[in-house]
Amino acid sequence: MKKYFLLLAMVPLLFGALTSCGSDDDDANFSIVGTWQTTFIDDEENETFTFTFNADGTGTEIMTYLEKGQTYTVKTEFTYTYDETTNYFTIKYENGSSASGTISVISSSQITVNGMTLTKV
Repeated sequence: MKKYFLLLAMVPLLFGALTSCGSDDDDANFSIVGTWQTTFIDDEENETFTFTFNADGTGTEIMTYLEKGQTYTVKTEFTYTYDETTNYFTIKYENGSSASGTISVISSSQITVNGMTLTKV
């Protein structure tokens, strides 16, 4: 449970404030709607974050991590707003926390948020 709260605290860092730096062509083809994933691997941890953004402004975050040979999954619901002109978004989690920032579009299937790359799956 301690690990769960620590990882939830990482989410605002993942979606911290950024500046957009994609090309206009990439921005024109970009949609946040869909499922995006990133994985962190180091000597002790293997964590995967999967974010699904639905067209109706709702979404889910699924965090999967390996601890002492056991795989754990935590699912959190959220609502979000997204401005397609500026790529600025705000996520509001069911526990009351929130995160916001600007997405840097690499391509229609790859984005960077706070230096971390997410790929559309």
